[in-house]
This record gives sequence, C-alpha cells and structure tokens, in this order.
Amino acid sequence: MARSKWRGDTVHLLPAQQVEPYRLWFEFLKLAYTDQNLSIDEKYYRRWGDVANTNFKKWWSLHWRELFAVDIGVRLASSREKSDSEAVIVRIPLYQDPKRSMAQVAKLLEEQGASQKLRDMVEGEFQLTVGQGDELIHPSTRFLRNLSKVRLLLHIYRFWLMYPDADDRRRLEKTAISYFQWADKWNRQVRERKWDRPRIEIPGAIRKYVYYLEKRGPRRGMSIYEHGDVSDERRQIARYIRKARRLAANVAEGRFPGEYER
Repeated sequence: MARSKWRGDTVHLLPAQQVEPYRLWFEFLKLAYTDQNLSIDEKYYRRWGDVANTNFKKWWSLHWRELFAVDIGVRLASSREKSDSEAVIVRIPLYQDPKRSMAQVAKLLEEQGASQKLRDMVEGEFQLTVGQGDELIHPSTRFLRNLSKVRLLLHIYRFWLMYPDADDRRRLEKTAISYFQWADKWNRQVRERKWDRPRIEIPGAIRKYVYYLEKRGPRRGMSIYEHGDVSDERRQIARYIRKARRLAANVAEGRFPGEYER
C-alpha cells in the first residue's frame, strides 16, 4: 500500500502534496469497474489507460505527471514559448545584482496571482474535489487529514462487491465478517512477526457485530438481545456501505471524493 508523503519532483508538484489520495481514487475506480450498478465515464477517464488491468505502482509511474501534477519548474523559455494563463516568461537582466532580480521576480509573480494558481488549474486536469459544489481540495483540508476513513470505505466496498447475489441483510453480514477476518489476520501477523507495518483499522461497530454473528451462528431466529443489542452497530455498518457506494458512484462520474458524507 503506497501511503507516501512524497510530493513530486523538482519540476512537478502534486496539489495534495502526497500520493495516497490519488491511489485511493485509482483503487475506487478499479473496483467501480466491477460494480454492475455503475457506469464509468469512459470519455473522462480515457487518458488514464487500462486501470482495470493495471496495478497502481506501475500505473502511477507512467501517469502522475500528466494527470495530476502542477508544473513548478523554473527554466529558460525557448523562443517558441509564449506567456499564457499558467505561466509567464520573464526577462531577467544578467548585469543586475541577483538578489535585486529575485525581489523583482517575486513582486511580479505576486502581481500575477501566482500564490493562487495552484488552486486554479486549467480545465481538464484531474483534480481532487469535495462537496456538492465540487470545491477544489487544498492540502490542509480535513479530507486529506483523514484518509484512513477513506481507506476503510474502500476495503468495505471491496468486500461488499464480493457478494452481489446475497440479499441486503446477508450481504451486510458477509461484508462485515470478511472485512473483520481480513483485517484481524493482518493485524495478528504484524504483531506476532513484529513487522514495521501499519495495522488495519477495525471499527468497534464491525468488531461487536461480527462477535454477535459468531455467537448467533446459523440460528436466524435468535433474539439480538441474547448477546446484546447490535442494532446501532448494524446501522453504522450500513452507513459505511452507503458512503463507500456514494464514493464509487462519484468516481464513476469523474469526481473524487465529491459529496459522500450525507
């Protein structure tokens, strides 16, 4: 799992200033291709290539610059280049004190609104947006500080897609059990083998509900009160699934994350 805080290179900068949100976008899109309830905007994603059959690491190295990055490189302009809405060409005299030249360049860039350009990229770039108004995401926003919740929704959605033929109740149960077993197995390995790897979050609602299901066994008629009331936990898991499906639907339409919290 790529969770790097790597921001780019000396010429290209990721607006989110980390890789993880773009990885989550990619993984949600890859899962969305397998969801029979969704129709992917193929025209919008044409430049992404064959996402469904490519792993993220290989795909990222080929596409991150052209799809997501902002050009921050300082270099000499060729005679063919002209100033446009994204950049300005500046003539800097070589006979002047460099410190004075840099101060003049800084003032010129400020006058051109350079400090705001990162949030005002040209139409057609693949930008992280949030909310109903598709507001651009700044690196300091709550969404980018809480990507662990989006990872949780991604994995819940992955397991939910594994049981398309089950009714709603059984599908939720199978999703909760599969998520718990997968996460618990990984966390045990990390602990027992002393790996320097992050553990996977197991929300209290999933843990308690799976415990109830294990005690209940196949007896569908057993009262929930025999092992405690788990109706709140079930509702919370249902909310996780709804949010995950909204995220996937947003991704299919070309938005990530978009509005998914309601």
